Amino acid sequence: MPKRWTAGLSGYPRGVWVLLGGVLLLRIGYMVAPFLTLFLTEARGLTPDRAGLIVSGYGAGAVLGSVVGGLVADRLGRRPAMLISLLGAGCLFPLGPFVEAPWLLAVGLFFTGLFADIYKPAAMAAMADMVPEDRRVKVFALNYWVANIGSAIVPVLGGALAMLGYGALFFANGAVILAYAVILVLLFREPERHVAGGGPGLTRPNAWRVLRDPVVWTVSGGSILTAILFFQSYSMLPLAMRADGLSNTDYGIAIALNGLTVVALSLPIAQWVAKVEPRLALATGALLFGGGMALTGAVETLPLYCATVVLWTFGEMIISPVAPALLARAAPPGRRALYQGTLSASWGWSSLLGPAAGGALYAADPNLLWLACGGLGILAAVIFACAPTRRAAAIAVAE
Repeated sequence: MPKRWTAGLSGYPRGVWVLLGGVLLLRIGYMVAPFLTLFLTEARGLTPDRAGLIVSGYGAGAVLGSVVGGLVADRLGRRPAMLISLLGAGCLFPLGPFVEAPWLLAVGLFFTGLFADIYKPAAMAAMADMVPEDRRVKVFALNYWVANIGSAIVPVLGGALAMLGYGALFFANGAVILAYAVILVLLFREPERHVAGGGPGLTRPNAWRVLRDPVVWTVSGGSILTAILFFQSYSMLPLAMRADGLSNTDYGIAIALNGLTVVALSLPIAQWVAKVEPRLALATGALLFGGGMALTGAVETLPLYCATVVLWTFGEMIISPVAPALLARAAPPGRRALYQGTLSASWGWSSLLGPAAGGALYAADPNLLWLACGGLGILAAVIFACAPTRRAAAIAVAE
């Protein structure tokens, strides 16, 4: 890769690389997720609507787990929170094939989602602890880049294991998570900055005060709206392309461009966006996201669909590293992980709201859906632009 694309990748402490390796391993390891609906309908004989309802329990658990993970990581430390998450999720996943009752499956998926998402705010806060402020956008971009590589591998590997039976899929999922827990025990140490800034004597702002902080509501609120847009690419975009006479293969080509663009361009874009005022960068990303989605309603051919995907992918590449970096900068002492947890929770909320809202609008009028996507992009841009500065937000929470 050209040097200008990989500039800034050296000089990170070992702990960052352990966490980045974990991002890749865990993204590959969570191979059950794309096949949950198939498991419930084929292996358990549930109707699609009941299967969807049960799967949504995983998303609900993930929302709660993101907040719980932030609280635990700020109180007990990043490493203990990550280990709690890995051990809990790693032990729960292999139990899936042995559970028959639908209500018990729903409960099990809720707690699996809860434990799985405790990890995210702890890991993101740990990265922010180990990296100086001027390099956080770059390290979060690297985190996002690695995650996309893992996401590209998951369907292929998961599909191969599913051919052996769903039991193999669930067991492999749990085994990978537990294997990474062992790696974490052996190779990862609690970040020194958190140890120095934490400790029993630290007076942390009340958690409810933190959740009322304007910077949390603006950054996480704007992220919810853009994530809702993102989920339309998996739920409604294939329907739109089929309505224009395009095939499933055509959809696969278009959506593959999202991952390819991220892998090819997200790192050099991070070099540029790290120099831009965060609120301006986030607002620009939201406008690109909403604009790309809105144009979906105006195109009919595969090349034009591909162009819209690339356009909103640029918005995604800008928002993904800048939002966590801004929250890490704004967080008061002792609450950095909770701030990251609110961002993780925004994706959980979007996974619950996005497909349902998009489906309702598409059923009423497909053009209405894509116009609404453009409106959401503009609204998200306004919200991002209103995000308070770091000092204003920190003082507001501390008072």
